[in-house]
Amino acid sequence: MSEEKLDKLIDIFMDFKNEMTEFKNEMTEFKNEMTEFKNEMTGFKNEMTGFKNEMTEFKNEMTEFKNEMTGFKNEMTGFKNEMKDFKSEMIEFKNNTESRLSSIEGKLDRIERNQVEDTNTMLRVINEKLDNRDHEVQALNKRVFKVETEIERLANQQQ
Repeated sequence: MSEEKLDKLIDIFMDFKNEMTEFKNEMTEFKNEMTEFKNEMTGFKNEMTGFKNEMTEFKNEMTEFKNEMTGFKNEMTGFKNEMKDFKSEMIEFKNNTESRLSSIEGKLDRIERNQVEDTNTMLRVINEKLDNRDHEVQALNKRVFKVETEIERLANQQQ
């Protein structure tokens, strides 16, 4: 082979060597970029894991809140039922009181017709009993008012 051909071959090999070195450098740079990308993806994965954990914690807190609200709702239902029972008792008490008053009025009419002298004494006794009942009714009305006020307040809070 001639020297000229050898020089050309050497030039070709040198060009090839330079291209291979350049390719190696590009591959190293690409590898570094891929490593950086991998690190960024690992960071992103860690952030997503943290977010997932926070969401799980939030979900657990919401479940606990829901359970507490269910308990509160059950308590309110029980309280509402107690108030209905109390209202029924009060209505029964009122009806009994009205019935007693009607009975007393009938007796008073008979007494007025039959015994004028005893009427004043009987009226005083009945009046004392009615005063006592009025105080009881007033006390019960105050209790009912307080209970209804508390119910209204709790209902407004729940809304």
